[in-house]
Amino acid sequence: MTGPPEAQPTSRRRPLLAALATGGFGSLVGCASSGDPTATSGPTETGTPVEVLHNWTSGPDRVASESFTAAFGDAHPAVATDVRTVADLSVDELVGRRIEGGDPPEVFGTVPGGNLAPFDGSLSTVEDAWVGDAADAHPPLAREACRRGGAYRAVPVAAFRVDTVYYNVDVLAAAGIDPASLSSVDGLLGAVEAVARSSVDARPFAHALVWPRSTLQLFTALLAADDPGAYRRFLSGDGGRSAVREAVSATARLLAAGDRSSGTFAEAGRRVGNGEAAAVQAGSWLSSYLRRAGFGHRNEPEGDGSWGLVGLGDAPVVRYEAFVPTADSASPDGAAAWLAFASTKAGQVAFNRPSSAAARPDPNPEDSENPAVPRGSVPPRTDVPPERFDPPLSAVALAYRDADERLPAVELTLAPGTVEALLGAVDDWLVSGESVDVDAATDALEAAVGDA
Repeated sequence: MTGPPEAQPTSRRRPLLAALATGGFGSLVGCASSGDPTATSGPTETGTPVEVLHNWTSGPDRVASESFTAAFGDAHPAVATDVRTVADLSVDELVGRRIEGGDPPEVFGTVPGGNLAPFDGSLSTVEDAWVGDAADAHPPLAREACRRGGAYRAVPVAAFRVDTVYYNVDVLAAAGIDPASLSSVDGLLGAVEAVARSSVDARPFAHALVWPRSTLQLFTALLAADDPGAYRRFLSGDGGRSAVREAVSATARLLAAGDRSSGTFAEAGRRVGNGEAAAVQAGSWLSSYLRRAGFGHRNEPEGDGSWGLVGLGDAPVVRYEAFVPTADSASPDGAAAWLAFASTKAGQVAFNRPSSAAARPDPNPEDSENPAVPRGSVPPRTDVPPERFDPPLSAVALAYRDADERLPAVELTLAPGTVEALLGAVDDWLVSGESVDVDAATDALEAAVGDA
Protein backbone atom coordinates (compact mmCIF):
# COMPACT_ATOMS: atom_id res chain seq x y z
CA MET A 1 0.00 0.00 0.00
CA THR A 2 1.42 3.36 -1.00
CA GLY A 3 -0.02 6.62 0.23
CA PRO A 4 -3.12 6.96 2.37
CA PRO A 5 -5.50 3.99 2.29
CA GLU A 6 -8.63 4.37 0.27
CA ALA A 7 -11.54 5.68 2.33
CA GLN A 8 -14.28 3.15 2.90
CA PRO A 9 -17.43 4.14 4.81
CA THR A 10 -18.19 1.89 7.77
CA SER A 11 -21.29 1.66 9.89
CA ARG A 12 -20.93 3.82 13.01
CA ARG A 13 -24.56 3.92 14.17
CA ARG A 14 -23.61 3.05 17.78
CA PRO A 15 -21.18 6.01 18.29
CA LEU A 16 -23.55 8.43 16.61
CA LEU A 17 -26.42 7.44 18.87
CA ALA A 18 -24.16 7.82 21.90
CA ALA A 19 -23.05 11.24 20.71
CA LEU A 20 -26.65 12.35 20.40
CA ALA A 21 -27.54 10.93 23.82
CA THR A 22 -24.69 12.65 25.66
CA GLY A 23 -24.12 15.88 23.77
CA GLY A 24 -26.97 16.57 21.39
CA PHE A 25 -26.51 17.65 17.80
CA GLY A 26 -23.32 19.60 18.59
CA SER A 27 -21.62 16.40 19.71
CA LEU A 28 -22.69 14.68 16.53
CA VAL A 29 -21.17 17.48 14.47
CA GLY A 30 -17.95 17.28 16.45
CA CYS A 31 -17.63 13.59 15.74
CA ALA A 32 -17.87 14.18 12.02
CA SER A 33 -14.66 13.74 10.12
CA SER A 34 -13.26 16.62 8.12
CA GLY A 35 -12.93 13.98 5.42
CA ASP A 36 -14.24 10.44 5.00
CA PRO A 37 -13.18 7.92 7.64
CA THR A 38 -9.98 6.13 6.72
CA ALA A 39 -10.29 2.36 6.68
CA THR A 40 -7.92 -0.39 5.67
CA SER A 41 -9.25 -2.95 3.26
CA GLY A 42 -9.12 -6.71 3.37
CA PRO A 43 -10.14 -9.29 5.97
CA THR A 44 -10.19 -8.23 9.60
CA GLU A 45 -8.64 -10.00 12.56
CA THR A 46 -10.76 -8.14 15.09
CA GLY A 47 -14.22 -8.06 13.55
CA THR A 48 -14.71 -4.43 14.55
CA PRO A 49 -12.60 -1.63 13.04
CA VAL A 50 -10.27 0.21 15.40
CA GLU A 51 -11.88 3.63 15.81
CA VAL A 52 -9.28 6.39 16.28
CA LEU A 53 -10.27 10.01 16.98
CA HIS A 54 -7.93 12.99 16.84
CA ASN A 55 -7.80 16.76 16.28
CA TRP A 56 -5.06 16.68 13.62
CA THR A 57 -7.09 18.49 10.97
CA SER A 58 -4.71 21.03 9.36
CA GLY A 59 -2.70 20.23 6.26
CA PRO A 60 0.55 19.00 7.87
CA ASP A 61 -1.29 17.38 10.78
CA ARG A 62 -3.67 15.52 8.53
CA VAL A 63 -0.87 14.38 6.23
CA ALA A 64 0.94 13.02 9.29
CA SER A 65 -2.14 11.08 10.37
CA GLU A 66 -2.75 9.72 6.89
CA SER A 67 0.90 8.72 6.56
CA PHE A 68 0.82 6.86 9.89
CA THR A 69 -2.44 5.13 8.96
CA ALA A 70 -1.04 4.03 5.61
CA ALA A 71 2.14 2.70 7.22
CA PHE A 72 0.06 0.85 9.81
CA GLY A 73 -2.02 -0.66 7.02
CA ASP A 74 1.16 -1.92 5.36
CA ALA A 75 2.32 -3.51 8.60
CA HIS A 76 -1.12 -4.86 9.62
CA PRO A 77 -3.17 -5.36 6.46
CA ALA A 78 -5.75 -7.54 8.25
CA VAL A 79 -6.62 -4.91 10.90
CA ALA A 80 -9.39 -2.55 9.81
CA THR A 81 -9.29 1.04 11.04
CA ASP A 82 -11.76 3.90 11.20
CA VAL A 83 -9.66 7.03 11.68
CA ARG A 84 -11.65 10.23 12.17
CA THR A 85 -10.64 13.87 12.55
CA VAL A 86 -12.67 15.83 15.10
CA ALA A 87 -13.10 19.21 13.50
CA ASP A 88 -15.47 21.22 15.67
CA LEU A 89 -14.42 20.67 19.28
CA SER A 90 -11.62 19.27 21.41
CA VAL A 91 -11.06 15.57 20.95
CA ASP A 92 -10.72 15.30 24.74
CA GLU A 93 -14.18 16.81 25.17
CA LEU A 94 -15.75 14.50 22.61
CA VAL A 95 -14.06 11.40 24.05
CA GLY A 96 -15.26 12.41 27.52
CA ARG A 97 -18.83 12.57 26.21
CA ARG A 98 -18.44 9.24 24.48
CA ILE A 99 -17.11 7.63 27.67
CA GLU A 100 -20.03 9.04 29.65
CA GLY A 101 -22.38 7.58 27.06
CA GLY A 102 -20.79 4.15 27.40
CA ASP A 103 -19.42 4.12 23.85
CA PRO A 104 -15.79 5.28 23.78
CA PRO A 105 -13.55 5.02 20.72
CA GLU A 106 -10.79 2.43 20.90
CA VAL A 107 -7.99 5.04 20.70
CA PHE A 108 -7.68 8.81 20.66
CA GLY A 109 -4.79 11.16 19.96
CA THR A 110 -3.99 13.81 22.56
CA VAL A 111 -1.37 15.17 24.96
CA PRO A 112 -0.48 12.60 27.65
CA GLY A 113 0.63 13.22 31.25
CA GLY A 114 -1.44 15.53 33.43
CA ASN A 115 -3.75 16.24 30.51
CA LEU A 116 -5.17 12.73 30.98
CA ALA A 117 -6.31 13.37 34.57
CA PRO A 118 -10.01 13.68 33.58
CA PHE A 119 -9.83 10.18 32.08
CA ASP A 120 -8.41 8.40 35.13
CA GLY A 121 -10.35 5.19 35.57
CA SER A 122 -11.47 5.14 31.92
CA LEU A 123 -8.21 4.19 30.19
CA SER A 124 -6.76 0.82 29.35
CA THR A 125 -3.20 -0.19 30.10
CA VAL A 126 -0.82 -0.49 27.18
CA GLU A 127 2.13 -2.38 28.65
CA ASP A 128 2.62 -4.55 25.55
CA ALA A 129 3.60 -1.52 23.46
CA TRP A 130 6.52 -0.84 25.79
CA VAL A 131 8.27 -4.22 25.52
CA GLY A 132 11.45 -4.96 23.60
CA ASP A 133 13.48 -1.87 22.74
CA ALA A 134 10.57 0.56 23.10
CA ALA A 135 11.22 1.49 26.73
CA ASP A 136 14.98 2.00 26.27
CA ALA A 137 14.49 4.01 23.07
CA HIS A 138 12.21 6.55 24.79
CA PRO A 139 13.79 8.94 27.31
CA PRO A 140 12.58 9.01 30.92
CA LEU A 141 10.35 12.05 30.29
CA ALA A 142 8.40 10.22 27.57
CA ARG A 143 7.95 7.17 29.77
CA GLU A 144 6.83 9.28 32.73
CA ALA A 145 4.34 11.21 30.62
CA CYS A 146 2.70 8.00 29.42
CA ARG A 147 2.24 6.44 32.87
CA ARG A 148 -0.72 7.02 35.18
CA GLY A 149 -1.79 4.98 38.16
CA GLY A 150 1.39 2.91 38.05
CA ALA A 151 0.92 1.66 34.48
CA TYR A 152 1.45 2.77 30.90
CA ARG A 153 -1.72 4.37 29.51
CA ALA A 154 -0.39 5.99 26.35
CA VAL A 155 2.22 5.71 23.57
CA PRO A 156 3.89 8.91 22.32
CA VAL A 157 3.97 9.46 18.58
CA ALA A 158 5.35 13.02 18.31
CA ALA A 159 7.55 15.40 20.27
CA PHE A 160 7.60 19.19 19.90
CA ARG A 161 10.21 21.48 21.40
CA VAL A 162 8.32 24.30 23.11
CA ASP A 163 11.20 26.63 24.06
CA THR A 164 12.40 27.74 20.63
CA VAL A 165 13.06 31.24 19.28
CA TYR A 166 12.65 32.18 15.63
CA TYR A 167 14.53 35.10 14.12
CA ASN A 168 14.72 37.00 10.86
CA VAL A 169 18.16 36.56 9.31
CA ASP A 170 18.40 40.00 7.68
CA VAL A 171 17.04 41.95 10.64
CA LEU A 172 19.56 40.46 13.06
CA ALA A 173 22.39 40.93 10.56
CA ALA A 174 21.47 44.59 10.07
CA ALA A 175 21.46 45.10 13.85
CA GLY A 176 24.80 43.29 14.25
CA ILE A 177 23.39 40.50 16.41
CA ASP A 178 24.73 36.95 16.47
CA PRO A 179 21.72 34.58 16.28
CA ALA A 180 23.43 32.20 18.72
CA SER A 181 22.99 34.83 21.44
CA LEU A 182 19.24 34.16 21.41
CA SER A 183 19.83 30.81 23.14
CA SER A 184 19.80 32.38 26.63
CA VAL A 185 17.29 34.61 28.37
CA ASP A 186 19.81 37.43 28.80
CA GLY A 187 20.88 37.06 25.17
CA LEU A 188 17.30 37.19 23.90
CA LEU A 189 16.52 40.26 25.98
CA GLY A 190 19.73 41.94 24.87
CA ALA A 191 19.04 41.20 21.20
CA VAL A 192 15.46 42.50 21.35
CA GLU A 193 16.53 45.67 23.11
CA ALA A 194 19.44 46.15 20.67
CA VAL A 195 17.03 46.02 17.72
CA ALA A 196 14.83 48.56 19.51
CA ARG A 197 17.79 50.94 19.81
CA SER A 198 18.94 50.42 16.23
CA SER A 199 17.76 52.08 13.04
CA VAL A 200 16.46 48.80 11.63
CA ASP A 201 12.88 49.17 10.39
CA ALA A 202 11.40 46.19 12.24
CA ARG A 203 9.64 45.48 15.49
CA PRO A 204 12.05 43.99 18.04
CA PHE A 205 9.69 41.18 19.06
CA ALA A 206 6.48 39.64 17.70
CA HIS A 207 3.98 38.03 20.01
CA ALA A 208 0.36 36.85 19.92
CA LEU A 209 -0.57 38.94 22.92
CA VAL A 210 -4.32 38.35 22.66
CA TRP A 211 -3.83 34.59 23.09
CA PRO A 212 -2.96 33.86 26.76
CA ARG A 213 -1.54 30.44 25.91
CA SER A 214 1.25 32.06 23.88
CA THR A 215 2.17 34.26 26.85
CA LEU A 216 2.06 31.31 29.27
CA GLN A 217 4.37 29.47 26.89
CA LEU A 218 6.73 32.45 26.74
CA PHE A 219 6.87 32.74 30.54
CA THR A 220 7.50 29.03 31.08
CA ALA A 221 10.14 28.91 28.34
CA LEU A 222 12.04 31.77 29.98
CA LEU A 223 11.76 30.20 33.44
CA ALA A 224 12.91 26.78 32.20
CA ALA A 225 15.86 28.23 30.28
CA ASP A 226 17.06 30.35 33.20
CA ASP A 227 16.57 27.78 35.99
CA PRO A 228 15.36 24.25 35.10
CA GLY A 229 15.12 23.30 38.78
CA ALA A 230 12.95 26.31 39.57
CA TYR A 231 10.75 25.44 36.60
CA ARG A 232 10.13 21.95 37.96
CA ARG A 233 9.44 23.35 41.42
CA PHE A 234 7.02 25.89 39.97
CA LEU A 235 5.04 23.14 38.23
CA SER A 236 4.94 21.15 41.46
CA GLY A 237 3.51 24.19 43.30
CA ASP A 238 6.62 24.54 45.41
CA GLY A 239 7.64 28.09 44.65
CA GLY A 240 11.13 29.27 43.87
CA ARG A 241 9.72 32.79 43.94
CA SER A 242 12.92 34.58 43.01
CA ALA A 243 13.32 32.66 39.74
CA VAL A 244 9.61 32.94 38.96
CA ARG A 245 9.73 36.69 39.51
CA GLU A 246 12.75 37.00 37.21
CA ALA A 247 10.90 35.11 34.49
CA VAL A 248 7.82 37.31 34.93
CA SER A 249 10.04 40.40 34.67
CA ALA A 250 11.70 39.07 31.50
CA THR A 251 8.29 38.27 30.03
CA ALA A 252 7.10 41.80 30.76
CA ARG A 253 10.17 43.29 29.05
CA LEU A 254 9.58 41.24 25.92
CA LEU A 255 5.87 42.08 25.87
CA ALA A 256 6.71 45.77 26.17
CA ALA A 257 8.94 45.47 23.12
CA GLY A 258 6.46 43.34 21.23
CA ASP A 259 4.05 43.90 18.41
CA ARG A 260 0.66 43.94 20.11
CA SER A 261 -1.23 43.64 16.83
CA SER A 262 -0.42 39.98 16.14
CA GLY A 263 -3.59 38.00 16.77
CA THR A 264 -2.15 34.48 16.48
CA PHE A 265 1.24 32.86 16.80
CA ALA A 266 1.12 32.12 13.06
CA GLU A 267 0.62 35.82 12.33
CA ALA A 268 3.49 36.67 14.68
CA GLY A 269 5.62 34.14 12.84
CA ARG A 270 4.75 35.70 9.49
CA ARG A 271 6.03 39.05 10.76
CA VAL A 272 9.38 37.43 11.49
CA GLY A 273 9.37 35.59 8.16
CA ASN A 274 8.79 38.76 6.12
CA GLY A 275 11.14 40.97 8.14
CA GLU A 276 8.55 43.06 9.97
CA ALA A 277 9.88 41.72 13.31
CA ALA A 278 13.20 40.48 14.58
CA ALA A 279 12.16 37.50 16.71
CA VAL A 280 9.29 35.48 18.12
CA GLN A 281 9.15 32.74 20.74
CA ALA A 282 7.06 29.74 19.70
CA GLY A 283 7.27 25.97 19.66
CA SER A 284 8.83 23.95 16.86
CA TRP A 285 5.38 23.69 15.24
CA LEU A 286 5.79 27.25 13.95
CA SER A 287 8.38 26.00 11.43
CA SER A 288 5.56 24.29 9.55
CA TYR A 289 3.47 27.47 9.39
CA LEU A 290 6.43 29.49 8.14
CA ARG A 291 7.16 27.05 5.34
CA ARG A 292 3.53 26.82 4.31
CA ALA A 293 3.50 30.63 4.08
CA GLY A 294 6.44 30.47 1.66
CA PHE A 295 9.26 31.50 4.00
CA GLY A 296 12.33 29.27 3.66
CA HIS A 297 14.72 28.29 6.45
CA ARG A 298 18.21 29.78 6.23
CA ASN A 299 19.89 26.36 5.88
CA GLU A 300 17.75 25.03 3.07
CA PRO A 301 19.66 24.08 -0.10
CA GLU A 302 18.82 27.31 -1.89
CA GLY A 303 20.50 29.24 0.92
CA ASP A 304 18.15 32.20 0.69
CA GLY A 305 15.76 31.46 3.53
CA SER A 306 14.57 34.34 5.65
CA TRP A 307 14.45 32.77 9.12
CA GLY A 308 16.35 30.62 11.58
CA LEU A 309 15.65 28.89 14.86
CA VAL A 310 17.52 28.41 18.12
CA GLY A 311 16.62 26.63 21.34
CA LEU A 312 16.45 28.45 24.66
CA GLY A 313 18.73 26.85 27.24
CA ASP A 314 20.27 23.38 27.34
CA ALA A 315 17.25 21.42 28.63
CA PRO A 316 14.52 21.29 25.96
CA VAL A 317 10.93 21.80 27.11
CA VAL A 318 9.02 19.01 25.38
CA ARG A 319 5.35 18.57 24.53
CA TYR A 320 4.37 15.06 23.49
CA GLU A 321 1.36 13.91 21.54
CA ALA A 322 0.28 10.32 22.05
CA PHE A 323 -2.22 7.65 21.19
CA VAL A 324 -4.30 6.68 24.22
CA PRO A 325 -6.49 3.54 24.58
CA THR A 326 -9.83 3.61 26.34
CA ALA A 327 -11.09 0.80 28.55
CA ASP A 328 -13.66 -1.74 27.34
CA SER A 329 -12.51 -1.56 23.74
CA ALA A 330 -14.69 -3.21 21.11
CA SER A 331 -11.50 -4.15 19.22
CA PRO A 332 -8.80 -4.79 21.84
CA ASP A 333 -6.44 -6.75 19.58
CA GLY A 334 -6.62 -4.15 16.82
CA ALA A 335 -6.11 -1.30 19.31
CA ALA A 336 -3.09 -3.12 20.75
CA ALA A 337 -1.60 -3.46 17.27
CA TRP A 338 -2.15 0.27 16.56
CA LEU A 339 -0.49 1.29 19.83
CA ALA A 340 2.43 -1.11 19.41
CA PHE A 341 3.07 0.33 15.94
CA ALA A 342 3.10 3.85 17.40
CA SER A 343 6.04 2.86 19.60
CA THR A 344 8.19 1.74 16.65
CA LYS A 345 10.69 3.64 14.53
CA ALA A 346 8.59 2.99 11.44
CA GLY A 347 5.44 4.39 13.02
CA GLN A 348 7.05 7.51 14.42
CA VAL A 349 8.98 8.28 11.23
CA ALA A 350 5.79 7.87 9.19
CA PHE A 351 3.99 10.34 11.45
CA ASN A 352 6.71 12.98 11.80
CA ARG A 353 8.39 12.71 8.40
CA PRO A 354 5.69 11.62 5.98
CA SER A 355 7.13 10.97 2.54
CA SER A 356 4.12 12.71 1.00
CA ALA A 357 4.62 16.00 2.83
CA ALA A 358 6.84 17.55 0.22
CA ALA A 359 5.00 16.13 -2.77
CA ARG A 360 1.24 16.25 -2.32
CA PRO A 361 -1.05 19.27 -2.20
CA ASP A 362 -2.37 20.44 1.11
CA PRO A 363 -5.56 18.40 1.63
CA ASN A 364 -7.42 21.39 3.04
CA PRO A 365 -8.98 23.08 -0.03
CA GLU A 366 -9.50 26.32 1.90
CA ASP A 367 -5.74 26.70 2.36
CA SER A 368 -4.28 28.04 -0.87
CA GLU A 369 -0.75 28.44 0.47
CA ASN A 370 2.23 26.20 -0.20
CA PRO A 371 1.90 22.40 -0.13
CA ALA A 372 1.88 20.60 3.19
CA VAL A 373 5.22 20.21 4.94
CA PRO A 374 6.37 18.29 8.03
CA ARG A 375 4.43 19.51 11.05
CA GLY A 376 7.37 20.57 13.24
CA SER A 377 7.49 17.50 15.47
CA VAL A 378 10.13 14.77 15.77
CA PRO A 379 9.97 11.13 16.90
CA PRO A 380 9.88 10.65 20.68
CA ARG A 381 12.34 7.77 20.27
CA THR A 382 15.98 8.83 20.51
CA ASP A 383 17.31 6.17 18.12
CA VAL A 384 15.97 7.84 14.96
CA PRO A 385 18.91 9.66 13.29
CA PRO A 386 18.36 13.44 13.28
CA GLU A 387 19.83 13.49 9.75
CA ARG A 388 16.59 11.99 8.48
CA PHE A 389 15.02 15.43 8.91
CA ASP A 390 15.65 18.65 7.00
CA PRO A 391 16.63 21.86 8.81
CA PRO A 392 15.52 23.08 11.22
CA LEU A 393 13.95 19.83 12.46
CA SER A 394 17.32 18.09 12.25
CA ALA A 395 18.57 20.53 14.91
CA VAL A 396 15.41 20.04 17.00
CA ALA A 397 15.83 16.26 16.81
CA LEU A 398 19.53 16.48 17.66
CA ALA A 399 18.91 18.66 20.72
CA TYR A 400 16.13 16.32 21.85
CA ARG A 401 18.31 13.23 21.40
CA ASP A 402 21.45 14.58 23.06
CA ALA A 403 19.95 16.52 25.97
CA ASP A 404 21.09 15.53 29.45
CA GLU A 405 17.74 16.71 30.75
CA ARG A 406 14.35 17.19 29.14
CA LEU A 407 11.66 19.27 30.82
CA PRO A 408 7.91 18.66 30.57
CA ALA A 409 5.60 21.17 28.94
CA VAL A 410 2.92 22.52 31.24
CA GLU A 411 0.23 20.13 29.91
CA LEU A 412 2.40 17.08 30.64
CA THR A 413 2.56 17.91 34.34
CA LEU A 414 -0.60 19.78 35.26
CA ALA A 415 -4.23 18.71 35.05
CA PRO A 416 -6.42 20.72 32.64
CA GLY A 417 -8.09 22.64 35.48
CA THR A 418 -4.73 23.89 36.74
CA VAL A 419 -3.67 24.87 33.23
CA GLU A 420 -6.89 26.87 32.92
CA ALA A 421 -6.15 28.59 36.24
CA LEU A 422 -2.68 29.50 34.96
CA LEU A 423 -4.14 30.84 31.72
CA GLY A 424 -6.55 32.96 33.74
CA ALA A 425 -3.69 34.41 35.79
CA VAL A 426 -1.72 35.12 32.62
CA ASP A 427 -4.71 36.83 31.03
CA ASP A 428 -5.40 38.96 34.11
CA TRP A 429 -1.84 39.95 35.00
CA LEU A 430 0.34 39.70 31.89
CA VAL A 431 -1.97 40.21 28.91
CA SER A 432 -4.85 42.51 29.78
CA GLY A 433 -3.09 45.58 31.13
CA GLU A 434 -0.94 48.18 29.42
CA SER A 435 1.88 47.39 31.88
CA VAL A 436 2.74 44.45 34.12
CA ASP A 437 2.80 44.53 37.91
CA VAL A 438 5.62 42.01 38.30
CA ASP A 439 5.01 41.19 41.97
CA ALA A 440 1.25 40.81 41.57
CA ALA A 441 1.71 38.65 38.46
CA THR A 442 4.21 36.47 40.30
CA ASP A 443 1.78 36.00 43.18
CA ALA A 444 -1.06 35.10 40.81
CA LEU A 445 0.96 32.56 38.85
CA GLU A 446 2.25 30.85 41.98
CA ALA A 447 -1.24 30.78 43.44
CA ALA A 448 -2.65 29.17 40.30
CA VAL A 449 -0.39 26.12 40.62
CA GLY A 450 -0.20 26.16 44.44
CA ASP A 451 -3.98 25.93 44.82
CA ALA A 452 -4.26 22.91 42.53
